Amino acid sequence: MKFNKKTRAQNLKALLVTLLLAGFITTSVICIANMNRMPNQNEVIATVNGEDISSEFQLMVSKYRAEVFTYFHQKYDVTDGNSFWTTDYDGEVPEEVLKNKALNEAVRVHVQFELAKRERIIADSTYKAFLNMLKDENETRSKQIENNQLVIGLRQFDEPNYLTYTLEKYARILKEKLRGKELKWDTVQLKQYFDDHIEKFTHEQSIQLQIIQIKFKEDMELADERKKKEAERTIREAKTRLSNGESFEDLMATYNDKGEKIERTLRKGSKDENGDTNLSQAAFSLRTGEISNIVESLDSFNILKCIDALSQGYMEFDGTNTVIINSFLDAKYTELVDELAKAAKVEIKQGYIKVMK
Repeated sequence: MKFNKKTRAQNLKALLVTLLLAGFITTSVICIANMNRMPNQNEVIATVNGEDISSEFQLMVSKYRAEVFTYFHQKYDVTDGNSFWTTDYDGEVPEEVLKNKALNEAVRVHVQFELAKRERIIADSTYKAFLNMLKDENETRSKQIENNQLVIGLRQFDEPNYLTYTLEKYARILKEKLRGKELKWDTVQLKQYFDDHIEKFTHEQSIQLQIIQIKFKEDMELADERKKKEAERTIREAKTRLSNGESFEDLMATYNDKGEKIERTLRKGSKDENGDTNLSQAAFSLRTGEISNIVESLDSFNILKCIDALSQGYMEFDGTNTVIINSFLDAKYTELVDELAKAAKVEIKQGYIKVMK
């Protein structure tokens, strides 16, 4: 068979186009596959000031997953289907919202570790060092139990519980160490803060609640991820039924253990038996008759309903009042952490966009 020059040129051109197209498709497939795969345990997702925060990031993904779901469920009336996390809802994608929130919180955790190291509270600010501390703490508590010694709080910590416990401990120490430094103030600033946040300064402020509660562990247990995910699924179901108009009391009877009608009165700033403040913080954002989003505590998922919010009146300003000073220090410490997080050098492995398994 004979080919003339024109035919040969046309065939060569077609071959080149085919090769280029094949190369483009192959490259695209590789890029997409790389974007969608999950990192393994040894790969770095992100760093802060040069230190790996991959573990903190994954922990925060687990912590805020229920909160992000509730936000989209309430705002867009959507449910958790196969495509929920990757669907664009009016410019918002659940997976991206969760990833950004988890990353921001992981950065905040790490800069507090760095601050604790700077002030010589700890020698090592890495998350690996934190996990070693957790291991040592649990071993100490196990020995105390074996020797019939008093153990304050949980018999054993899991990772989220111990992180909360550790950060609260560091914050207490740092607020004392940094007085007169980053956390300095004068009477004028304190009075301005008092006037701007007068609602915080009431005598014996309390709130009466009803609670739908799904436990995922008991006091002596370590957290079980399977039980926690099942509890999360159940509390989401209860939240959906509330949104559809079913009564709170009926759902307490349906979902609470043994149909218990859980009612509790909390005082401002109070902690539960595990030292957890999450329920109190969520409760005091409610007005009478309002129902909360899903609230995760150290051992359960909860939905709160405010039955009555009680206040005994406002304090008078006193520049030596420890309640006012401590509240001011809390706010200043939060501002300091925000500033450190904003100034931190954060590097992200952009290919890892999948945060949902």
